[in-house]
Amino acid sequence: MIAIARRWHPQVERLCARSRLNGEQRSVHYLMMVKEELGEEWLSNHWFRFGASSLANDILMQLQKEADGHYRSTDDLSNDQEVSGCRFPDLPNKPPMNDQQALFVRMTLDAWTERMNATGALLDKLSDEEMMQEVAPGRNRGIYLMGHLIVVHDMMLPLLRFQEVMHPELKPAFLDEADKTSAAMPPVQQLREQWKSVHGTLIGYMQQLPVNEWFTRHASISEEDFANEPHRNRLNVVLNRTGHLSYHRGQLALLPNR
Repeated sequence: MIAIARRWHPQVERLCARSRLNGEQRSVHYLMMVKEELGEEWLSNHWFRFGASSLANDILMQLQKEADGHYRSTDDLSNDQEVSGCRFPDLPNKPPMNDQQALFVRMTLDAWTERMNATGALLDKLSDEEMMQEVAPGRNRGIYLMGHLIVVHDMMLPLLRFQEVMHPELKPAFLDEADKTSAAMPPVQQLREQWKSVHGTLIGYMQQLPVNEWFTRHASISEEDFANEPHRNRLNVVLNRTGHLSYHRGQLALLPNR
């Protein structure tokens, strides 16, 4: 969402970025990401809003139920896809299916690459000492979040049917166990090198994979099940991991302020 806002903002009269409100803690992470990527001027309801119309609709439906014993149709309530005052750019005319697939793959990989580059730049900016700090009192340290992302992305290699994991030794400390519970934690500098090696290998495979192959199954689903659940494809893995990466980058962005 942030990448799209940055790209389209100069081309439209007004562009609002919107996120669903999903808990106080997560909303803070969203605000930090917006500040880091788009600047403080976006931290106002003129540019960035939390959507809560679904919550308002639930309240209205309950009040109606109390009044006359019947729920109202959701068609009578506000549509949370329509944000007053926000104009999103029109997409070009619908292209042929093959072009649509190529466009979707390009958008997904561009978002992944942009998030990876932004996270890598943030990690380069953070010192080894800052990486040993907690992002908030009682929460994970920067070193754990970095190691966790390395492990999750390393595991994408076999999940996307590219190759075996490169650093299986990191999984116990950064995925199987919580932060500060493992004594076998490598130094920050070693993790920085492993970050580069894993992501260099991963993006190399991604760039070479043909468009149609992105819509084939990932390694955790059988051919038989995939026939009934085609959405469980390789591209969906990248979409999921991009959101996961953005979430943890929002946590890492708190470190320079500690």
